[in-house]
Amino acid sequence: MHSTAKDHKPHSLLITLADPDATPVCHHAEENGILEVRSDAPNYPHFELHFVGPNPFNSDVDAILNAGTAHTPIVIDLKNKGDYRCTVHHKHKDGKCLKIETFDFSVHPCKNCW
Repeated sequence: MHSTAKDHKPHSLLITLADPDATPVCHHAEENGILEVRSDAPNYPHFELHFVGPNPFNSDVDAILNAGTAHTPIVIDLKNKGDYRCTVHHKHKDGKCLKIETFDFSVHPCKNCW
């Protein structure tokens, strides 16, 4: 079946957070897609996202999202195109330790979208 612009759904992005000692990589998604961030680190079941500068979901600068857990991902609607930097603050299950990692990602205009 031939795909048309009306059938195209924006590309989305899923980031699964591994052990916070792992090296992050660069990612990209399309405008009007979603970014889903979830944790797969059993010793760090809670996390926060701290955007450095602008963010892809509203006009706030240095926004903080603190609802991520091992069972509940953070889901973000990608409304703004651009390049973004996000710092992940991992919280150890004993509540005492905090690991931090940074990842960069880009949101591009959606090609062949409605």
